[in-house]
Amino acid sequence: MIVTCICCFSWSTFWTALTAVGTIAMAIITYCTLSKNDEQVAEMKRQWEEDNKPYLDVRLVYEHSLSSTASRYLLIENYGKGTATDIQISFEDCFVENILIQELQKQINALHSKTYKVLPGRSIKEIFCDIIDLRNSGKSRISVEEFDLNQRSALLDYLNKPIKVDVNYKWNGKSYYETMIMKYNY
Repeated sequence: MIVTCICCFSWSTFWTALTAVGTIAMAIITYCTLSKNDEQVAEMKRQWEEDNKPYLDVRLVYEHSLSSTASRYLLIENYGKGTATDIQISFEDCFVENILIQELQKQINALHSKTYKVLPGRSIKEIFCDIIDLRNSGKSRISVEEFDLNQRSALLDYLNKPIKVDVNYKWNGKSYYETMIMKYNY
């Protein structure tokens, strides 16, 4: 009986079965390799975007010029490699509502409706609060003389608190949203 089984054994059947098992194993290995490649491509794309996207910094800065003008600017800086477009800045509602000076509220609300574009390595300065020490001030500026002592004190106290700012911008066809805590720099 054993002799008969060995004689009926077909080498071609054995090689065909072995080839089929090998083909299935290669298909599984190829599928796993391709899915790993997809993960690597996605990670490379994420790293490229991370390296090339705009990085914005929004803060308030103080400048005092020789003409006795003290201006506070909203400074938007782009430290990244990409151009940030359609930048919109909005301050938390309680910040704007608690400012008692109407002209300053108007200036801040006007900032909400503007959009900006900042190139890589560049910055934009926008007048945030323009306070002039001289009696003759321009129409777009607020004179310190117009404030009473309580208003001046309240304004400076309020500007010294951290301010929550929402920043929306676009880059490379995508929209980004960031929340920053801004501290007033003297």
